[in-house]
Amino acid sequence: MAGKIIICSVCFGCAILFYMIGIYAKKRMKPMWFYSGTEVKETETRDVREYNKANGTMWQIYAVGYAIAGVLEWFYPVLAVVILMLNGIVGTLLLVVVYTRIYNRYKA
Repeated sequence: MAGKIIICSVCFGCAILFYMIGIYAKKRMKPMWFYSGTEVKETETRDVREYNKANGTMWQIYAVGYAIAGVLEWFYPVLAVVILMLNGIVGTLLLVVVYTRIYNRYKA
C-alpha cells in the first residue's frame, strides 16, 4: 500500500509539474524555451502567442500520461509502470520531435 501511495504521488507530482509548465508557457509574453540553457528570441518567432500556446499544449498533453499512470497504479500496477516508462522514454523523445516542429512552424 505504501508503494502505491509513493508511485501515485510521484506520478501526480510529475503530471502537475508538467501541466503547470504548460500553463506558464501559455501565459508567457516572451517565447518559451524548451530546455535549460536555450533561449528563443522574439525576433526568431513569427507569432509569439501562438508559439507559446502550442508549446504549452505540448507540455499539458505530456502531463496526461503521468496522470493516467497514477490512476492506473491503483487498479493495474503493471500497466501503470509500463505507461510510466513509455511516457518517460518515448514521451520524452516525442517532446523533442514535437517541439522541433513547433519551433520550425513559428520560426521567423
